Amino acid sequence: APVFAPGRTPVIGRFALAGGLPMMADGPAAVRSLALEFRLADGQQWRTGMNDIPVFPMKDPQAFYEQLATGRRDPKTGKPDPAAMQAFLSNHPETAKALGLIKAQPFPSGFANATYNSLNAFLLVDSAGAKHPVRWSMVAVDAFVPEPAETPSDKNYLFDALAARAEQAPVQWHFMLTLGQPGDPTKDATLSWPANSEKIDAGTLTVRARPITVTAD
Repeated sequence: APVFAPGRTPVIGRFALAGGLPMMADGPAAVRSLALEFRLADGQQWRTGMNDIPVFPMKDPQAFYEQLATGRRDPKTGKPDPAAMQAFLSNHPETAKALGLIKAQPFPSGFANATYNSLNAFLLVDSAGAKHPVRWSMVAVDAFVPEPAETPSDKNYLFDALAARAEQAPVQWHFMLTLGQPGDPTKDATLSWPANSEKIDAGTLTVRARPITVTAD
């Protein structure tokens, strides 16, 4: 695959808060997201979206659809029906377990020191035709610092901090491939792989330009 060949590949990236609300205010428990478009020399484009959580709350598209339908806000209260949400979790114990794993992991203080995970598994095929399941991550070079107990009141503090950090020096992440082993789940993103799985450092993502941000009103 040319994306893994030696050399440099230009990318376009998007930092965001997960959840599909573009005007969402920055907050201490907001899931950070990084999407990348690799622009290869032969005209191909590779795209990947990653979040800074260890697993995904739903195991498959059907469960994701059900969660979205259950989480619709009541026009009268502006909030989802708590009884419906509890029923969903009762019917999907894997989601309740995944949410526990997500809540147990502290959030980073910003975008630059967050590690972003693909969550899904992908199959890479070697030159002999053998298939290898992998998950990939962008592992921050900046040291992890947990979100402080008190965060700025500014609605865009995470994005402003990222822009300021990029002006100081390039921001980097290691493109890490985690190799799946027999028995590792490849069709359930609520389940993590063993921490001691073999990993390959496949390259370095470098952000040199000042990011262009969309602010929350």
